[in-house]
Amino acid sequence: MQVKHQFVSGIPDDPNAAAAGEVLPSHWNADHQVTLTGADISGALGYTPYDAANPTGYVTEAGARAALSAVSPVTYNPATGQIGFVETANAFSLNRLENGDFQVFQRNGGAPVTGFTGSAVHLDRWNDVSTNAVLSISRDSEALPNTWRHYRRQITTPYDPATNTINQCYVQQGIETQTLSDSGWGTAGAQQITISFEVRSSVTGNHAIALRNNTPGGPKVYVTTYSVPVANVFTPVSVTIPGDQAAAIGGTQNFLGLSLTFCHGAGSVYTTPTTDTWLAGEFMYTPGAVAVCNVLNATWDIRKVKIELGSSTTAFEIKNVSESVAICRRMYEQGTVISRWGNGANIPVAVTINYKTIKRASPTLQITMTSGTLGTVTSLNTDSASITGTSNGSGQFDFSWAALTEI
Repeated sequence: MQVKHQFVSGIPDDPNAAAAGEVLPSHWNADHQVTLTGADISGALGYTPYDAANPTGYVTEAGARAALSAVSPVTYNPATGQIGFVETANAFSLNRLENGDFQVFQRNGGAPVTGFTGSAVHLDRWNDVSTNAVLSISRDSEALPNTWRHYRRQITTPYDPATNTINQCYVQQGIETQTLSDSGWGTAGAQQITISFEVRSSVTGNHAIALRNNTPGGPKVYVTTYSVPVANVFTPVSVTIPGDQAAAIGGTQNFLGLSLTFCHGAGSVYTTPTTDTWLAGEFMYTPGAVAVCNVLNATWDIRKVKIELGSSTTAFEIKNVSESVAICRRMYEQGTVISRWGNGANIPVAVTINYKTIKRASPTLQITMTSGTLGTVTSLNTDSASITGTSNGSGQFDFSWAALTEI
């Protein structure tokens, strides 16, 4: 380091000075340079400053910028140090199932269903199927102050599923294709799927569970089992299934992609000895699994059902009941219409139903008349329906309705 200094004064000039205002002789007025070393500076400061030659703890501006990073939706440019934000679409819920906590029970006034055979949705989004066994299905609750209340209960009057090749007894939920659009299925990067739930049954042993991919080329299934080691105690279960690298999930958006099936017995058409691999077909049961539907008064309870991408089980998400109701109404909604048409007896009427939630697709509309005569459904959309009819002798046109678009 070089330091140059000059001496300037207002004292009258020395006649020997080289220039006005300079006191010193001209030979003193020459530039004077002093070289200071790093040791001179560090000695004066009492410490050694950080620099490129002494890099411990030394960070340049570029280095400081390069050391920083950001997580979406925050963006960061290390070359300029600029921070920004990116507007992103809402992320999927971890749980790709709906009403896995059984909070919503719109049908049957929430009352238990007894003496059931056939195929029908009772607790929202869960389809019950039994070709022969007579089922009782209910939404039951644990007494407070338990932190988890609702569960689905099933009680059976038995049948032997082996008596007919096409017998079936199961509960199932379908998942729309776009709900798992980030799964990567159909590629080498297909993500695993983990199914978790808590189950309680009076019948111990291995129970059958299946995941079905409803591809345009035909269904593919993965059948496996889970264990109920102790009777009548809620047991946590986690089942991880490899992603299907050969086939993408489902097909058309808003329509059926995957189906989760808890099978309690099935005939040979739906039974396979091959488990823990993807197969073409509609299998849901495997020999040696418990046939709950063939055990008199067997109980099978389930709660906290979850499907998520990946191989890890995360805590069950407790949704606000209002949110759960709105989600379920996208598939099923019910209501009543009470119309009074003055004193007009037996006159033509027209009524519009405006749904509380936009439907997945144009629904099937079920109408049960209380008074008056139903005419026709003149329009049926995802957000509304219009019907015509005739009032009764008192000018009344009353009915209950249900809009269905289940998958």
